[in-house]
Amino acid sequence: MVKYVITRLIAVIPVLFGVSIIIFLLVHLAPGDATVTLLGPMATEEAKETLRQALGLDQPLTTQYVKWLGHVLQGDFGTSIASSRAVSEMVLPRFVNTAILAFASLILALWIGFFVGMFAAARSFSIFDRASMSFTLLFGSTPPFWLGLILVRWKSAGLVVIGKTNTPELGSNGSTEPVAYGASCNPWNLGHSTGGSSGGSAAAVAAGIVPAAHASDGGGSIRGPASNCGVV
Repeated sequence: MVKYVITRLIAVIPVLFGVSIIIFLLVHLAPGDATVTLLGPMATEEAKETLRQALGLDQPLTTQYVKWLGHVLQGDFGTSIASSRAVSEMVLPRFVNTAILAFASLILALWIGFFVGMFAAARSFSIFDRASMSFTLLFGSTPPFWLGLILVRWKSAGLVVIGKTNTPELGSNGSTEPVAYGASCNPWNLGHSTGGSSGGSAAAVAAGIVPAAHASDGGGSIRGPASNCGVV
């Protein structure tokens, strides 16, 4: 049994490696320019080229992938474009919550399944046996993401006991206004000139696009790109 588990775990390594290559290529094959997304359509070519060099987008794809893979293996998942925070710091708390939810769901499923299966086995070919089997096949074959969306929609319509939720979508700054990215929002605050920006990210400062003197919000901290779009 232990040998079988070890063999299966080893077999996962090439699968993950292949999936990482496919996702990496799909991201780069997607239409659009990352620098335009970050700086806005009115950014100068000089600013876009400087950002490409800072992010390593001017290097060959093989070099970019090797560097990315090396950082991932070291636990460095990069920095979020939206918040300028380390991705690992953002993912870890959510991963813990997800693991707790998955473990609780597993325990509940095992507990219910054990007693339902035992009761159905004691009454083979009965109505309860056929109903439980049909119910299991139905929900076992249903895609979880689709079922989750249906349950969310069901709850939002006020069709369950816990009631209807009317809470609007809020940004992290508490605003209910939609956040628009594009021409009206320059996440790096670098559109037309590089010297007159009132805020910029640490990456932009390191790239030399925004002077460090203009990257402070007045309190001595570096403002992230999201602060220029109403999401802090």
